[in-house]
Amino acid sequence: MLPRRQGLEVAVTVVSAASVSVRRVAGSEAQDPILGINDLVHQRVRLGILTIVHEARRVDFNYLLETLGLTGGNLSQHLRVLEEAGLVKIDKVIDGRRPRTWVSSTRAGRRALLREVESLKAIVRRIDAQGIQPCS
Repeated sequence: MLPRRQGLEVAVTVVSAASVSVRRVAGSEAQDPILGINDLVHQRVRLGILTIVHEARRVDFNYLLETLGLTGGNLSQHLRVLEEAGLVKIDKVIDGRRPRTWVSSTRAGRRALLREVESLKAIVRRIDAQGIQPCS
């Protein structure tokens, strides 16, 4: 049993050198910041898309393609996932004779990104409070 730390008590069971099981002890009231991480948003490419779109409000598909270094099919799949979750809006327009795809953030998308950032900040604060030094 580990000592109570920041209002959280956990029990750790070492199953093997490669596997560690962590469970919350009954009565522990603090919520671990890792529980705030949204897997849909946290995925590296989707987090990049949401961040870029949040900064620019509206972004051309080709800009995302070049900036994130993705293939068209890969970017399209990630955008589809985000659109189905209601986090981005996709607008396909004709500009002259050229089709263009614009991506913008929805209110839910902006909230999801900000919640993700807050969860990540909470994790960093927790690590900083423990005085853990970076590996060299």
